[in-house]
Amino acid sequence: MHCMICRRGRVSRCLQHCIRWRWACRLVKQRRLLEQVGMQNDICLLMQHILPIQMMIMCKLILLAVSVPLFCVTLFIIGSKVIEPSTATAANNTDFPLVDMELDGNRNPTAATSHAVTCALRDSGFLMIKTPLLSLELQKRALNAASQFLESSSSKVVTHPSDPKVYAMLQGIGSVSGTSVDSAIIKDLKEWYEALRKTKAVLLHCIAVGLGMTDDPNFFVKLHDENNDAIRLLKYPPGNANTGNRCKEHSDYGTLTLLLNDGVGGLEAFVHGEWRPVPYVEESVVVNIGSILSEWTRQELKATLHRVAGPASIGSITRKDALLKAVAVPRISIAYFADPNGNVSTALEGQNNAGEKKVDDNGRSKMSVSDYIRWRSGGHGANRSGVAFTSTEESRLGILEDLLDKMPY
Repeated sequence: MHCMICRRGRVSRCLQHCIRWRWACRLVKQRRLLEQVGMQNDICLLMQHILPIQMMIMCKLILLAVSVPLFCVTLFIIGSKVIEPSTATAANNTDFPLVDMELDGNRNPTAATSHAVTCALRDSGFLMIKTPLLSLELQKRALNAASQFLESSSSKVVTHPSDPKVYAMLQGIGSVSGTSVDSAIIKDLKEWYEALRKTKAVLLHCIAVGLGMTDDPNFFVKLHDENNDAIRLLKYPPGNANTGNRCKEHSDYGTLTLLLNDGVGGLEAFVHGEWRPVPYVEESVVVNIGSILSEWTRQELKATLHRVAGPASIGSITRKDALLKAVAVPRISIAYFADPNGNVSTALEGQNNAGEKKVDDNGRSKMSVSDYIRWRSGGHGANRSGVAFTSTEESRLGILEDLLDKMPY
């Protein structure tokens, strides 16, 4: 077969013309183009028109190959800028990580989840969690119910003796009641309470696995089967530029605390020698531990000092404009406190080899959980005001006081 262009030699030998002819056949329909340019008898002249078309198509392909990656990079940059600022800050926050509570096929937390929870409690003692057990819809109903409960005439609503806030301490689900409170409010609070208890069990499982207790991952869960717990409904009224702490510096004294708030800022934790703001992430709940769990783990897990700061709070690294914005409105939150069974020792230890009683870091015999809580809080229920600290916590407060003394006024 001869070359269709020069009509000399075979196609396989006339490589240049062969390539041109193949391009022509691939890029245009031969008959239509021939009819348009009127060159049926001059194939060589036809190629003079086809070659510019080839070059134009090649240039467009090159431009496309370069522009597509640039376009993708641009989309990525623009997309990263429109992420909700508070969410982006929280997701990348190493002090207060956000952990999705993933469960395996047996409805137990995965090893990765357990590791993430325990690492956060080792580092700062604080983290945020998201779990289907505490859905956003349920959170909104619980906060609304708490607000209405605190505005009711219930005798359980009291004014705090030192902090600018009112609260109701509800010890156990049975205490979530009140003749002056609408039944729908009680129902929503009880549903929230039940969901918190389920979440508590998942977190205790995480901590056991994260501490290496894989042979008995329910070790801590079994120490809480009496459901010795409470929820505290809290409302902070608006303040002004002279408002200091809306909740004073303190650490919790049980095992686990889960805190839900309405998004109003001010919560701070004393981490790495600074009062750092704990970010708010919608649909998440803040988790920290109390001194009992810290002592059980020989302080491997941290019971961290925290507070709700105002614009006049000393030592805060939260932006002043953020604190002014927060104090301009009421703040609603629900704190859940989980304590172990009442007869469990605060040391999880019995007697030593000589048969002598163990003594804690304050020189007292090891207490039962119920005695310890009574000592730490000054009583039960509404009387829990937090009046005592362990020696570890006192040393942290001493460090804090030294820092404040060095600050210019």
